[in-house]
Amino acid sequence: VRKSWPKSFAMPDAPLVHIALMRHARTVWNESDRIQGWLDSRLSREGVAQTRTWARMLEDMGFDRLVSSDLGRARTTARCLALRLKLDVETDRRLRERDYGSLAGRPRAGRVFDPDERPGSGETLVEVRERAWDALSDLARSGGRILMVTHSGVLQGLLGHLAGPDHPLHEGRLLKSKRLHWVGVKQGVAGILELNGRMRAAEMPG
Repeated sequence: VRKSWPKSFAMPDAPLVHIALMRHARTVWNESDRIQGWLDSRLSREGVAQTRTWARMLEDMGFDRLVSSDLGRARTTARCLALRLKLDVETDRRLRERDYGSLAGRPRAGRVFDPDERPGSGETLVEVRERAWDALSDLARSGGRILMVTHSGVLQGLLGHLAGPDHPLHEGRLLKSKRLHWVGVKQGVAGILELNGRMRAAEMPG
């Protein structure tokens, strides 16, 4: 029996924990519109330039931890950021992109997959968000201000759930790839603080 998927979890009384979620930098397969899933392609020239720009913008935002998906494109993005932020990169397999099975590496060709579908015998979006939620829960218990480098499927699953079924987040590409999406956790309750926030210390949610 599949467990229910709550918006809150057990956590001792604590100050507000800020978690900033972001997507990895642009890859070669992003530029050729190929499905990546659990396969990897290197960061494109634009992607490498993005990491340098983002590192400068994130430097003064006071992050205590930097956590990344274990897939290469996210790890490479995180490592580039870590040099400027002076943080170690922690990896977590639960923050991986949705598994697209046999479709990984093939042209997307405009295909959109339903949350309950298993593209290429891979994962449903529900399974992605369950494992990602477990990772978020563990991070929140550590406290502080945390930067998470992950993938569009994880962002869609986590933030879509927190936003609720009637939010326009479910109607299309509302989430921008070059922005921070802030989640706050306090006394065991998680909620969205800001979507598509700029990478500027002066604009961080309180």
